[in-house]
Amino acid sequence: MNCALDSYETNPYIIHRWLQVSIRCGLIQPPFEEASEFVGKVGRHLFIIPVYNAMKDVDIEAARAVFRSHETFYHPIALRLIKNVLEIPQDSS
Repeated sequence: MNCALDSYETNPYIIHRWLQVSIRCGLIQPPFEEASEFVGKVGRHLFIIPVYNAMKDVDIEAARAVFRSHETFYHPIALRLIKNVLEIPQDSS
């Protein structure tokens, strides 16, 4: 994590809020390494959807690249929600 957030912080409620603000104000730039690390460890859509929204608002292609790198980690419901946020077509299965 960036030095603006205590590197020992483990509370996902705090981290996901910090990431949203940091991405939108430009503290975290694409390719969003800090955000990618978080969304690759926390699969709960309550925390990751807002982070993906923030990434999408700054650089949708970078957000999609982050998603692709963690796609196999997510539950099918989270997958569907993230794909909606990132405007990725759903599988027709």
